Amino acid sequence: MKKRWLTVFFAVIVTLAMVLVGCPNGDDNGGGGDGDGTDWSVPVDGRINVDILVIGAGGAGLSASNTVIRGASDEPVEGRKVLLIEQNPHTRWSATAFSGGGFASGGNSWLQTESGETRDSVQWWFDDLINGGEHNDHRMASIFARNNGHATSWLVQALEYPILRPQFNMDSPTAAEYRAHRTFSMPQAIMLTETLIEPFEDAGGVLKFDVYAEELLTDDSGRVIGAKVKWSDDSTVEIFAEMGVILTTGGYSNNPVILAEYASALVPVLYYGHEAVSQGKGLLMAMEHDAIFWHRHRGKVYANAVQYRDNQAHATTGAAMQQTLDTNAIYVNKQGSRVVNENDSFIAIKHATVAAPDSILFFFMDEVAFTAWRPRVAARLPEADLNAYITATVGTPFTGFPIIARADTIAAVAAIAGVDPVGLQNTVDRFNGFISNATLTDYDKDEDFGREIRELADRVTATFRPMRPISATGPYYLVEQKLRFATTLGGLKVDDQMRVLAADNPLANEVGAPVYGQSPVYNHTNERIIPGLYAGGEVIGGIHGEESLPGTNVGWALTSGRLAGLSITGRTSQIEAGTPPMTHIPWD
Repeated sequence: MKKRWLTVFFAVIVTLAMVLVGCPNGDDNGGGGDGDGTDWSVPVDGRINVDILVIGAGGAGLSASNTVIRGASDEPVEGRKVLLIEQNPHTRWSATAFSGGGFASGGNSWLQTESGETRDSVQWWFDDLINGGEHNDHRMASIFARNNGHATSWLVQALEYPILRPQFNMDSPTAAEYRAHRTFSMPQAIMLTETLIEPFEDAGGVLKFDVYAEELLTDDSGRVIGAKVKWSDDSTVEIFAEMGVILTTGGYSNNPVILAEYASALVPVLYYGHEAVSQGKGLLMAMEHDAIFWHRHRGKVYANAVQYRDNQAHATTGAAMQQTLDTNAIYVNKQGSRVVNENDSFIAIKHATVAAPDSILFFFMDEVAFTAWRPRVAARLPEADLNAYITATVGTPFTGFPIIARADTIAAVAAIAGVDPVGLQNTVDRFNGFISNATLTDYDKDEDFGREIRELADRVTATFRPMRPISATGPYYLVEQKLRFATTLGGLKVDDQMRVLAADNPLANEVGAPVYGQSPVYNHTNERIIPGLYAGGEVIGGIHGEESLPGTNVGWALTSGRLAGLSITGRTSQIEAGTPPMTHIPWD
C-alpha cells in the first residue's frame, strides 16, 4: 500500500508537469517482452497477435485491462498478452475525466462500510437509480446495483488504489438523490486514469497511445477476432486478439452526425468536453455488425453551465452544489423570481432551468457569497479569466457571453444581466424575511420552496450556523446558468456478461411513451450475441435512463469494465447477473 501511495504522489507531480509541457503520459508507448527478446506489441508486417485487445483507455478500459491481465487470485497471468490502445496522446481527454465530476459511486462496497455507512443495500441502490434515472433499463440497473460494490472493493483492495476517499461525514445529509452515502471523491477524475496505468503495466500489459481503431475484424463465422487500426506512424496495422475485443470507447456526444440523426434534442445544448473524445467510433464499428443501438436519444444534461463561446461551456455544477449549502446564494429567473429549493438535487435544478424562460437561470450572490464561489470554480474559471469576464460584462443589457455581472446595487446588476430589477429586489427582500424569522434549532424552511434556512459551517463535523442575510449593500453578482451536456446515455445493448448484442432490427425505436419507473420497451427481433465482442463504460446504453446520478458515470465505467474483463476471461461466476431484474420499490 505504501508503494501505491508513493505512486499516486508521483503521478500527481508528473501529471501537473505534463499538463504544463503538453507531453503524453510518461513512457507513452511501452513494449511487451516475449521472453525471447522480441517485443510482441510492435507490428511485424502490419500485424500484431495478442490474447485480448481493449480499445479505449478511460476508466472502463483501464478497469477491464487491469482485470484481464490478472487471474482469479489477482496475480498477473504469466505470458498473457493484453494490449490497450488509445487514440489520443494521453488519458486526460477521456470521457471519465470530463464526465466524472471528481468522484465515483461505491454502493455496498468495502470502502463504504469502512467509512461508517452500513445502512445501504442493493435494493436501495437499485431504487435510487430508478428514481433518479426514471427510464432506466431495469436489467442494466440491476447489474450495476449488484456489482458496483464488488468492483469498488476490488479497486481499493486488490489494486491498492488509495485515491478514492469518502465524500461524506455520517452526520451530514446524504446527496439529495441518495438515501445512503455512497460517493467517494478523487482529487481529479483524470487521476483515476493516470494512476490505473501503472498497475496494468506492472502486471505485463501494454498501453499504446495515438492508435486509432478503424474497424473490427471477424472470421468467417462472424466472431470478432481483432481490429484494423491506424498506428501512431500512420501505418495500417491488423491486431488479432485470440480471446476477443473489449470496446471501451466512450459515447457519441462529440459526433454531430450521430446526434443530429438520433439525438437531435441535444444538438442545441452547450457542450462540455474535449473535441477529441466521445466521437462514437466504437459504437459505429459495432453497428457495422448489426449491434443494437438503444436509448440513443438520451443524454446527461446538467444545469450550471457558464457559456464562454459558441456551443461551449464551463461546468460549475459541483461548485454550485457546495455554494448553496454554506452561503445564502439563490437562483432566480429573468423575472427575478426564485424557482427552486437551491439545495434540492441537481436533477431538480436542471428541471427548473429547463422550465425557465429561454432555459436560463441566474446565480445571485452578494460579495461574501461570491468570494466563497471564486475558489470553487477556479479549476474551470481561473481567477484571471473570471476577472476578465466580470470586466467585459457591461451594458444594459449585456448581450455577449459569459454573463458574470457585477454592480453596486441590485437594480444595476439586474439591468446588466437582463433580469427584472423590481422582481429581483422583491425576491431578495422576501428571502431575507425568511432568514430573519428563522431559528437554527428548528431548522426552519422557507415557505416558497422548503430550503432550510441554515448554512453548513464545517463539512468535517457536519455543524451548521444561522444563515447570513443577503447584504443590504453591494456589490452584487448575477452569473448566468445555462444547460450543458458531456455524456450520452444511449449506446450498445449488452447481456449480463457485457457481451454485445445484435438484432435484425438494431435501430428499432422505443415502443410507446416511456413510463416512469418502468423499463422502456424495445422489440428487437432475432436478438443474439456477437461472439468475441464485449463492451464497458459509456459505449453501453440503458444503464442510466434520463440521468446519471452523482458518481455513477465513473462508478459504471469501473464496474462494467471489471465485468467485461471477468467475462472475456471466463470468470463469469464472479458476476451477479441482472436477470431476473430487480423490482422497483418507490421511496416513501
